[in-house]
Amino acid sequence: MVLKNAIRALILMISISGTIHSQDLVNSFTLPSDAGTLIPSNIYPNSKTQTSTAGIQAAIVASCDRWRTIYLPAGTYLVDDSLGGSGVGKYFRFMTIMGAGPGKTVIKLKDNSARFQDTVHPKPVFTMFYSHNATHDVYYRNLSINTGKGNPGAIGLQYTSHNGGIIDNVLIKSEDGKGMIGLDLSFSPPGPALVTNTTVDGFHVGIWNGNSTSMYSMTMANITVKNQTVVGMKNDGCSNAVYNFTSQNKVRALYNSGGVMALIKANFTGGDNSVNSSAISTESLMYLRNITCSGYANLLIDNYDQGLRVPGPFLRERMGDTAIWTFKSPQTALNLPIKEPPIIPWNNDFSTWANIKSYPNIQAAFNSGKSTIYFPGGAHVGYSSSTPIQVPSTVRRIIGFMAGFSGQLVFSQTDTTKAVVVDELFGAHLIQNGKAPLYLIGSTGTTVTTASGAGDVFIDDYCCAMLTINKSSVWIRQLNLEPDASPFIRNTGGKLWVLGYKTEKPYTVLENLAGAQTEILGGLIYPVSGTTKGVPSYINSESALFLMTNVWGTYSPFIRETWKSVTKEISPSTVSRTALYVCNPDSINYVRPTATTNKLSSIPHSDNAIVTGSRGHYKLDITSETPYTASLYLLNGKKIFSAFKTVSSAIPLEMLNTAANGYIVKILFKNSTLNRTIFCP
Repeated sequence: MVLKNAIRALILMISISGTIHSQDLVNSFTLPSDAGTLIPSNIYPNSKTQTSTAGIQAAIVASCDRWRTIYLPAGTYLVDDSLGGSGVGKYFRFMTIMGAGPGKTVIKLKDNSARFQDTVHPKPVFTMFYSHNATHDVYYRNLSINTGKGNPGAIGLQYTSHNGGIIDNVLIKSEDGKGMIGLDLSFSPPGPALVTNTTVDGFHVGIWNGNSTSMYSMTMANITVKNQTVVGMKNDGCSNAVYNFTSQNKVRALYNSGGVMALIKANFTGGDNSVNSSAISTESLMYLRNITCSGYANLLIDNYDQGLRVPGPFLRERMGDTAIWTFKSPQTALNLPIKEPPIIPWNNDFSTWANIKSYPNIQAAFNSGKSTIYFPGGAHVGYSSSTPIQVPSTVRRIIGFMAGFSGQLVFSQTDTTKAVVVDELFGAHLIQNGKAPLYLIGSTGTTVTTASGAGDVFIDDYCCAMLTINKSSVWIRQLNLEPDASPFIRNTGGKLWVLGYKTEKPYTVLENLAGAQTEILGGLIYPVSGTTKGVPSYINSESALFLMTNVWGTYSPFIRETWKSVTKEISPSTVSRTALYVCNPDSINYVRPTATTNKLSSIPHSDNAIVTGSRGHYKLDITSETPYTASLYLLNGKKIFSAFKTVSSAIPLEMLNTAANGYIVKILFKNSTLNRTIFCP
């Protein structure tokens, strides 16, 4: 189906059934001239007539697959044709396109461009091409893409990246709101890659993620969609993990047509308040937590669960299905605290930058007293050190520009208020011994080890190597591990929170040991080439673990778990394609929040229902002049009680244990002929 017809179909389905948060938004990004970056020639910032299409395209051709950063200084650059695409070589990969900031560097499509009028075959302003699962590490950072006015066949950014890749601090805007798609992740199987701090304003579809052939995972954080005409975000078939999603729309915020999704923290405003309107509609499994909506009749319509409707304005947690366990645990995630990466302002004073090539050795550059240390990139350049590099307290930022570094960087800073960021440095072994927070961005081939009691570690877009965590806290957004060793992650007594975890290779993907707490939300566990009998995908020993991931392939066993010296295993036959798993026995007697009273009013013929109570123990009082049927469901959709009554009555709801995340009461009154729904947390 061509894209235009697909969007029309989406409009029919929907009729039936912000803010950028970048830590560096206030800064203008500039780069030194000796960083190995490329500033395109033949470009015309702020010209009203001359286009920069040829100049920017030439820079892409010169940089693609060459581990190079293209830097576009502040200015508005007019274009009249697509940038990127074919003609750049065998592979579209290993390249960063970086601007001075959204609203400062703007790639703007000329109004009424002839090539962007066809809505049946829409064209992107920025595009790529699928390189047989080898479109690695493509970064778009700190810029705006504007499709102008009078370009109904325009797509803002058409993107894919495999193993790793980042879209960060980007604004995509249709100036008249009539563009086709803002961020198109559907033209080839996307991911794993990360989209952060990105706003899409206008277009029929804000973000279109995945397609019917998708199997890998996309991860998103701090996303805003607004002023769409069809849907804020559509997900097709992709394993998608999203954190902090904001929608400001009259239309539906999110339509999940077939992918497994984890959505944590969202705020949806707008809606049309019609009886069939909903902020979210799904045809597949979704895990939801801390979702707020206003203006919609329903927060969720779950067609994966027979059209179950969950009203707003707030949903604390919904599993979407029953989580399996080896040792009895509550049907809830661990709910580990979620921290955002530290704010480290960009420094444009190049007198405080140290180029490692300007010093007799790498350690001397780090000891220079400069706050920014950089490894000039380009042409897959590599650096090495046979002795560990000690990172002193004067260093706040390390920039690799996609350069490789073979060696160790040892962090021992004691000031917890002075975080350090490592940006696009590939292949290093980072050792976190200090108390200062450490933030990694674009860490292909990097190994990370934390010492016991070390400071917090934050990672955005991590590929391929191994993680060793010792009694410390780590937050990761987009994790893709493919080492030829087991386990991929060893967490000993630490806290690990992962948004979007994809694996390859037939090894154990996590050892969770000695009181560790690990929460994995979204992603794909994929051995690719088969597995070895007796090698579990997860080992969980005397620790707490929550998983919500897609699983392709058969591990035997899937999980080996030890609790109070008793070891059990979960076989592959127990695990469906989607693994929803929890082990947290110590929390089984946790105290639930007190519920507010829920009342259904204005029901014809004086039919009414009131639920009162708290902590999972409620009473349902029904007043009815006619017969009715009352049905009770857990939030995962499992029906636990149904009865036909001929007179008013009170029904105790004690059959729900305190581990339940809430339940839905559905009441069908004969005279009303409508379901009345009450949600109790």
